[in-house]
Order: sequence, then C-alpha cells, then structure tokens
Amino acid sequence: MQEIQHRSRFPRSATRYPVAKPGSPGPQYILLLIYVLAFLPASLTAAFESVSLFYTATGMHTGIVPPAMNNPSCLPDHTFWMSVGHGRPMGLDWAAYNTTSIGGAWKSIRGAFGIWTSGDKLYSERIASLALAQVIKQHLTAGLAVAYYAIDIQDYPDIRGQLLLDGAVATELSTNVLVSVWYSGQTLSKQESYNNPARQFFQLAITGRIGNAVAGTIALEKTPPFTLRQRAEITITSQQDFLIYLGYRTVPETPSLGLQVPIGRMNISIHLIAHPLLGLSTAFGLVVK
Repeated sequence: MQEIQHRSRFPRSATRYPVAKPGSPGPQYILLLIYVLAFLPASLTAAFESVSLFYTATGMHTGIVPPAMNNPSCLPDHTFWMSVGHGRPMGLDWAAYNTTSIGGAWKSIRGAFGIWTSGDKLYSERIASLALAQVIKQHLTAGLAVAYYAIDIQDYPDIRGQLLLDGAVATELSTNVLVSVWYSGQTLSKQESYNNPARQFFQLAITGRIGNAVAGTIALEKTPPFTLRQRAEITITSQQDFLIYLGYRTVPETPSLGLQVPIGRMNISIHLIAHPLLGLSTAFGLVVK
C-alpha cells in the first residue's frame, strides 16, 4: 500500500488478541499502539489506507467511496441518489468500514454528503464530508469539499477532530478528453497541518474516451513528502451498462479489479485490490438513483 495519505494504516500482522486483564490492554495491543504513535508518520509503505485505498482517478460512482470524499469536481449528475458501501482492507474484520451517502443535482450545481466509519475499540476513524460542484461553463467544473475527520485511540482521549478542505477543477480539452486537478487534505491553519493525522494529497488525471464503451485514465498522485506515484485505469461498459474496471497503481504495485452490475434503478459494485505483501482488500457498494 501507499504511504499514509488521508487516513492511517496498520500492518497485516497486527491481528487481534485477548486482553491480559479486564479493563486493560494486553502486551500485543500496547505494541500496536506504540507502532501507531511512533512509526505512522515515517515514510513507510503501508498497510491500511482507509478511504484513499479505494479512490479512483475518475471518481466513479459505485457507493464504495463516498463521492463527497473523492474528487469534488466529479460529483454525480443524477437528480437524486443514495448509496451505501462496506469494505475489508486486507481482509481484516477489525479494519472494516461502513459508509453511506446522499446527493443530487439541480441545474448546474451538484452536491453530496457522506459519512465513513471504520475500526474498532482500539482504533477507529469517523469522517463526515460535504461537497459541492458548479459547472462554470459548458466545459469547466469546479468543486469544493469540507470534511470533519476524527480518530479515537484507546486511552488517548486528547486527540481532536479537524476540518479538512478539498478543491478541484475539471475541464474538457475536447469531446473525448477530460483533465482534472485535485488537491485534498488542507487544514484551516498551518500549525494544524503539522499535527494533523491525515495527509495532504494531489492528483492530476487525464481521461480519454473511445466511443461510448471504453475509457482510459492516467494520473499522477503525490502526498508530501512521499514518493510520486502513477495510476492507470480502464473502464469498459456494455450496452446494458454492465461495467468492468481495471486499475494499476505504483508505490507499491497494486492491481485492482472492479465490476458494476445494473439492476433497475440500482447499481451493485464490487472492488478488489491485491497488495503484493498484505493480501486482498474487498469492498462492496450499492447505488440507488
């Protein structure tokens, strides 16, 4: 997995153990907590990325990632929609997440609101995000998002939640080529950015479409001060709106596969990500529109 971007991560070996005494953490939990506090800020190739693990460069509306927590210039343009999602990073039950979203579009304005919860009693994350996008001209869209991000670590009650800001623009270079720039995770003050457990994130993506069936995206992604990484995505859509997603991301090399099946006004999605060391991550989403 990539280094920490928006959220925190744990090693696969950090499985759950019983506590040594009632009401007190056992030695394995203490070691895990030391890892969280001491080593997560370092430049590690990670284990657990939470929301950013399932990002797509095009902000695909699958329900797996809340649209308000992805690129805000790529919000869905449906009049009204709802979605739910569930995932298990690295197949770990204690790292599982649940998310729900709602949104819609009115004239040239699009909006979305999403809630994300993950973790267990030892470590948990809560995110609430609101995003708005405005079509400024026919081929230019700007998006803004604000998120409240909070973590809870057992026996550390002084950790405060923080507000994070996102900004993005997307423009069509031609009828078949779209370019988007997204900057995420900015805190309200410079001092907060040093103490913020989340990470800033920059993405430049170019999407090209061949007819109505095939689209390809290439993207550059950067989280200061970590290594620049690349992303490639291909989506293939049938005449019945059945969709196949193929993805590949560097640092480390993680291929991914996604499927989306339409059933009436619903879309059911599955997303699989294979890490070379940490195993398989799975996520499911349902969108009603």
